[in-house]
Amino acid sequence: MINIKINTRLITLSLLISIFMYPKTISLVAYTAKNIYIAHKLSSNQSMEISRIEGQNSNITEKSDKIKVVVMFDGGWKSVFTEAYEIMRQYHLQGSVSVIPSQVDKEGFLSYGELAELYLHQWDLLNHSFSHDEKHIDKSYELLSDFNKAREWMKNRFIGRNKDNVVVPFGEINPYLLKLLEAHGYSSLRTSDNVIILDKNKYHYFPVNILNLTNPIGVEDVENFLKESLVDSRNVILIFNKIGNKDNGLGMTYSKAGFEEVIKLLDKIGDNFHIVTYSELF
Repeated sequence: MINIKINTRLITLSLLISIFMYPKTISLVAYTAKNIYIAHKLSSNQSMEISRIEGQNSNITEKSDKIKVVVMFDGGWKSVFTEAYEIMRQYHLQGSVSVIPSQVDKEGFLSYGELAELYLHQWDLLNHSFSHDEKHIDKSYELLSDFNKAREWMKNRFIGRNKDNVVVPFGEINPYLLKLLEAHGYSSLRTSDNVIILDKNKYHYFPVNILNLTNPIGVEDVENFLKESLVDSRNVILIFNKIGNKDNGLGMTYSKAGFEEVIKLLDKIGDNFHIVTYSELF
């Protein structure tokens, strides 16, 4: 038998030298290893999806007489995780996030690990195009390609449950895009004020009232909006972007205190309203 002696001190010293000499390489290896671990965890979870969805659908059927309300966050800002997530967890609520893959892991945006945690806690992650490039707004094929790229990204990272539900960048729809999306297997499309169901060779507007929440829209405004929706018997989508106390200069930040007041309101009026994720609307 051959005895092999391992010099642990030498190995440790070599690793330390590598860290100092090649910090970017070491960081990249660590980042890749972390993402592989996250992907493995997500892939292992997929076997539980069918039973979860069946139970979820039966629960929704029981509450079908209530107006459905979706709490949605556009853009995948990090504040969804750092500010909104814990507030919603306190009330056992799930939200929906439109994801821009090119921004994931960048400063100010959600990381892959944070998206994974939301996904594992039954939040919906929607396709908001890969790059969210303003140059693609009126170019149907370029925008379709961007949605396809985002769909593959989500699928390959095991967060693709709602990869076929798209949110149009900048909230505007190019009518020529609808047929292309339907032909490529997409299910629905959300603009800033409408939801369109992409049935085969037939598109129809889903009856829903949409409120984009920016300051100074307050909880009283939200309550009045919900009362009107109750009278109209129409479901509701409340759209947030960033949550925080400092605006980013784009008018997209809603205060954390204001957000918490909205969630408290939704909890209080639960007799008439049922909080669901975006995919549970249909």
